[in-house]
Amino acid sequence: KHIIRYGVGYDKVDLAECKKRNITVSNNPAYCIEEVSATATAMILNIARGTSEYDAASKFYYNSWQENAMTKLRRNSEITVGIIGAGNFTKMTMLPILKKTTANLYSIASAGGVTGTALAKKYNINFSTTDYNSILKDENVDLVLVTTRHNNHADLVIECLHNNKNVFEEKPLAITPEQLEKVEKAYQENGYN
Repeated sequence: KHIIRYGVGYDKVDLAECKKRNITVSNNPAYCIEEVSATATAMILNIARGTSEYDAASKFYYNSWQENAMTKLRRNSEITVGIIGAGNFTKMTMLPILKKTTANLYSIASAGGVTGTALAKKYNINFSTTDYNSILKDENVDLVLVTTRHNNHADLVIECLHNNKNVFEEKPLAITPEQLEKVEKAYQENGYN
């Protein structure tokens, strides 16, 4: 479990509660939009790659780490990214940063299709759709970026988790405490980040 917060301060993140639930919290200060986005993107890709598990395994398999720990580590180029939402945050922040990585930008979903298709052409994304479920059901997609309107965030994160996807959620994760409890329950049932 990881919370990657970028911007200024921890806002309303209950650090004591996170510690009690063994949730890692990272804060990246907002010195510059591109730098902050690049740091957050790197952290997201590292979680999807399994570097946390690699680090733990390399300590556990001290004398045989190459045989036991390295096999689970994935390269960024092996991470297939699906994006739900094609608004300004996606267009101006996430896609320019992701394009600088070796991540495989695989699919994008937008409500009307026009913006998603334009971004797919510009950023060489293989597949554009108006049906976000096709991204969730696609076994090729490892990581889903949810960059939609705030009222959709919690429900989409829950759907991603139920479809065994690692998920990045542009803040806020939830609007109400009840939504947050549902997200946590979905995480506990499925175990993805």
